Parts: sequence; structure tokens; C-alpha cells
Amino acid sequence: MKRDYPALTGLRFFLALWVILEHLTGPGQKLEATVLLLPHGMFTLIRGGYQAVTTFFVLSGFVLTRSHVATVWDRGNWLRYAWGRVARVYPVYLLSLAMVAPFILEDQTPGKAGYLAAHLLLVQAWLGAIPVNWNTPAWSLSCEMFFYAIFPLLVVWVRRAS
Repeated sequence: MKRDYPALTGLRFFLALWVILEHLTGPGQKLEATVLLLPHGMFTLIRGGYQAVTTFFVLSGFVLTRSHVATVWDRGNWLRYAWGRVARVYPVYLLSLAMVAPFILEDQTPGKAGYLAAHLLLVQAWLGAIPVNWNTPAWSLSCEMFFYAIFPLLVVWVRRAS
């Protein structure tokens, strides 16, 4: 099954740019004053960049489904799938966590060790609202890892249901 979709790659580029613009134009950010000078429609479009994250999740689900529609989910295929998903996300995520390490070290939040463990395991978004903001954008990666984890289970469940 085809695993490369050039049109979706281009769309992902523009979605990523939209998310970046949304982050750079938020309250107190570098481009906040500039975006406030734009016509209301442009302002609303740029500040709606959070919607691109949902679109990323939908695209990811589409590509995973198309790529693994015929997969037999035995132990070997599941391990290859899991390794591929983790290897795709985790190295850059660890780099981002290393970049915020000074903030983590300074933080005096009670229960910090547990929150750090959740961040290291990329499950922080699975806990609901937590009182630390060390690496705020990583919530989306934590959600992505959740979807990656349940994807094979959903495929098996859907196949059995139909």
C-alpha cells in the first residue's frame, strides 16, 4: 500500500506554518503587535492556527489507516509499528525537553518527579490538566502517542465488528 502522499506533505507544511504563526502572534509574543494591525479576517485566520493541530491528527489517522489497512497485527508487526512511531517522534521531543531542562530544574511544583516522569514517557496530556508548563506545545505529541497506541487496537476492533 502507498505510504507517501506528496499532496498531504505539502498540506502539512502549510498547517505547520499556521501553527507557528499562531504561536508567534499570541498575547505577549514577538509578532502580537503586528498581527493586531492586520484586517480582522486575517487576524482571525492567523490566530485560529490551533485548528491545524486537529487537522494534523485527522491526516495522521488517514495516512496510518491507508498504510496499514492490510496489516496483520501479530506481535512482530505491532512491535515494528510501535518502534516506527516512537522513532519518528521521540528523538526530537527529547531534544525539546532538554532545551527546557533549566526551567524544569528551577520548578518547585509539588509532585514534580511524577510530572517529569509523565513528560519523559510522553503521557503528560493523558493526565488531564497538570500544574506545570515546561514544554506546553508537547501536549499534542502526547496526544499523538495516545492515538498511535490505540490505532492497532481500533483496527482489530473494527475488523472484528464488521
